[in-house]
Amino acid sequence: MNRIVLRDDQWGKIESLISGGANDCSTGKENRLFLEAVLYKERNLVERLFVVNQQLTVI
Repeated sequence: MNRIVLRDDQWGKIESLISGGANDCSTGKENRLFLEAVLYKERNLVERLFVVNQQLTVI
């Protein structure tokens, strides 16, 4: 199962918007992993809701 949602070019466009500041101890890699996790959960939630909706319309 592929858990990578963002391509490198997409991450490059938004990296500067969400990366930690100079006084922050987080790294860009941690920020990307966090964002990947959020997007992965969101994508799977939407897929599950779509399947449930299809099942309800069939009944």
